[in-house]
Amino acid sequence: MERLKASEKEAREEVLELQNLMRKQRMLQNFKWLIAQRKWDFKVDNLKAQLTSNATLWEQLAESEKREKILK
Repeated sequence: MERLKASEKEAREEVLELQNLMRKQRMLQNFKWLIAQRKWDFKVDNLKAQLTSNATLWEQLAESEKREKILK
């Protein structure tokens, strides 16, 4: 009977260890996803800023071309 109790205790401890391991792995996976999400958000924000900048430059170029045509 004592062997059975000891075996049950060991099994419970192993289950708890495995649950803790699973919890840690889930946390790590969530952190990885969060870091990837922030990385992509940062890239998207940079591309939006670049697009805005490029649009402004195209407008300035068009205005300069209009002025050039008027001067000619």
